[in-house]
Amino acid sequence: MKNLSGTMVKLFYLLLISCLMRNVFGKNVFDQLTKKGDTIIKEARTDNMTRECSCDEENFCGTEIKEEVFDCFETCWFSVKSITDHPEQLKQCLKDKAYIIDQIISCLHEKAESCVPGMDGPQIHYIDINKIIKSADAQIHLQADKFTKTLPNSARDLLEAAITVGTCVKECFQEKNQGGFCFDHKGCQPKIETKEMRNALKKCSKELEWQKEAAEMCDCAYKAGVGRVQQYCDMIHAMNRHKPS
Repeated sequence: MKNLSGTMVKLFYLLLISCLMRNVFGKNVFDQLTKKGDTIIKEARTDNMTRECSCDEENFCGTEIKEEVFDCFETCWFSVKSITDHPEQLKQCLKDKAYIIDQIISCLHEKAESCVPGMDGPQIHYIDINKIIKSADAQIHLQADKFTKTLPNSARDLLEAAITVGTCVKECFQEKNQGGFCFDHKGCQPKIETKEMRNALKKCSKELEWQKEAAEMCDCAYKAGVGRVQQYCDMIHAMNRHKPS
């Protein structure tokens, strides 16, 4: 979809970490970020026009962008050595949860109505993807800074490691696309209407079983040598046991 770059990967890691604590601290980084989505998109919209992508083009570019992001992820993974002696094992934990990104993309594709069936889509305002990445990145850092202040010292370096990896991936992705993004080469873009995208993000977020995903991710991280997460794993499992059926 629209901006699945290092920003999306960074958001992915923030989501995994934040959902470990969201029921404890009442925070949800994803919700905070979606509230800023309208402003980010409006600021990135230009007076130039482009064709609305066909759904095939959108899927093609989404796949290409995702592959570039995960190539960058492999390159940037060195950053997590600060939190575990088994970085490869922890990396596999995150890779095993990569399907979350696919679920979000598929859900957005279905609910946001951002493409048309054929190659003769209408003209829409061109959106500066680099500007979206820059603005979203700034918001992620802002929310992460606020979120970090609510965390005990034992958990802060986990979030900092996620930010470091995400920043590296973002820079790597942008370097790969210095000559233009996939959508630029196709001569089209997905149609991004702020209201529809915001509603789609909320619906897609609700469809994910965050507590279940958090519990599995937490257990995996603990087994990968991140011992300080054990107390959070215990809390999440306790909340899952008492969750209304």
